[in-house]
Amino acid sequence: MTNQHRILSFDIGIKNLAYCFLSEDITDPPSNSSGSKATFRVSSEGGFVAKRLEPQSGSVRFLHSFPRIGKADSEETDQPPLPTNTKILDWKIVDLLNTEPQVTHNHVCKCLLSTSTKKVPKECGKKAKYQYTTSVSETLYFCESHAKNNKTYLIPKKSHEESALNKLKREGLDKLITEYNISLDASTKITKKVLVEALRDYYTKKSYTLISTNPVSNMTANKIDMITIGRNIKHIMDKLEIITTYNPTHIIMENQISTMASRMKTIQGELTMYFIMKFPNAHIEYISSANKLKHFTPVPTTPVPTTPITTSNKKYRQHKQDAVTYTQQMLQTTPELSTWINTFNNHPTKKDDLADCFLQGIWYLRFRLPIV
Repeated sequence: MTNQHRILSFDIGIKNLAYCFLSEDITDPPSNSSGSKATFRVSSEGGFVAKRLEPQSGSVRFLHSFPRIGKADSEETDQPPLPTNTKILDWKIVDLLNTEPQVTHNHVCKCLLSTSTKKVPKECGKKAKYQYTTSVSETLYFCESHAKNNKTYLIPKKSHEESALNKLKREGLDKLITEYNISLDASTKITKKVLVEALRDYYTKKSYTLISTNPVSNMTANKIDMITIGRNIKHIMDKLEIITTYNPTHIIMENQISTMASRMKTIQGELTMYFIMKFPNAHIEYISSANKLKHFTPVPTTPVPTTPITTSNKKYRQHKQDAVTYTQQMLQTTPELSTWINTFNNHPTKKDDLADCFLQGIWYLRFRLPIV
């Protein structure tokens, strides 16, 4: 019996949201009544070889091979090699900033104008620049003047962003906590991280949302709001005919766990909700970033550094370089995937993001999918 798995693998980003859409045809093996046992190893030639020991004859029958992806020569493992009928259906990077201009809104400020006591107060009526959604889901609209004069809510600023708060010293954070009269949990040790998170949550809760009327292409990754990103995800994904034609059976995303990546975590959630609604029967899973490289042997052509890599930034850059190299090697040595080598090599700037989503999908096919 033949089944098809279609794995849609994402590397999260705003301007560079990378995905690789993989498919494989799986033929269920016949019942193993003879007692033969399959094992898998990395050959001395650098290929990953599957073999089956036939108990009656004691001979070894080789099933198929695949480019090296193991940890050491002659190392035995219970994990299967990648099936030889794996194909790439689509592989690209999309820009969540780059979509059609937003529709011009017609919301107006309804704040009351100051007037004499004898006259009936009138609404402002100016075009709204900001909006605020209350705890009871009521949306209030403000022109720039009334937004500045309102003492209940805050105009969004760069200084309110988590990246800016992390640059402040402890004294500056303490001053802001006192200024806004923010309560902290007395049972928790008050660290800089706690102060930053408290201020971030306060600003998120108290700040207006800018009503954008400009084309999203004029926005930047730091300025675009999460609601616009969510709408862009739907707009862009709905237009990807390959995904709607070949419904994904499995959707995987690199898990965003860093406290510094709160926007990436939100995008991960928005992307998840899109696919829950679009493909309710698909299996969705978050994948650790460590998985995509850990099953590869070191790249022979990469010089060994004379001093250990100690900083996370250097490790990050090295992992990015390794991912590109592993991807190139796999595309060059695998006939089923080789038609995509030019697409990968000719990408002008973000080969590393393409490599990350590809290798994540390959890892999932080989090591995770058999047990899901």
